[in-house]
Amino acid sequence: MITQTALRVLGYDKICQKLAAFTLTSLGKKLAVNLQPCFNLSEINNLLKETSEAQEFLLLEKDLPISAFRDITEVLLRSKIGAMLDATELLEVYNTLIATSRVKLYLNNAEVNSILLRALAEQLTVLPALEKLITKS
Repeated sequence: MITQTALRVLGYDKICQKLAAFTLTSLGKKLAVNLQPCFNLSEINNLLKETSEAQEFLLLEKDLPISAFRDITEVLLRSKIGAMLDATELLEVYNTLIATSRVKLYLNNAEVNSILLRALAEQLTVLPALEKLITKS
């Protein structure tokens, strides 16, 4: 384990800030800034392989449709407790659903053989019935 003092001396927070500058979404920025070091060798190797696959993928596949993702965490929390969502919030949810569908389809149809990225794509949940319901609202 590494201490917070050691991380500060190593400039870990600055590294996380630099990483955050490359993200496309507010949620990605938040995750990058709050990134914690990993000490599990198996997990480290898996993350390195995932990063290598993503890098290869981005070099060959130029138009990954991820810029439309929004952080809708607060909207979902409000919805979960039964709050009524306004039109702007519904539009944010709808846009996120559409973006999720596009990314999943894109990753599944990509020419690059990326086992880990396809596994991540499988974790994306597509909700066409909810998309329809929102468009009718």
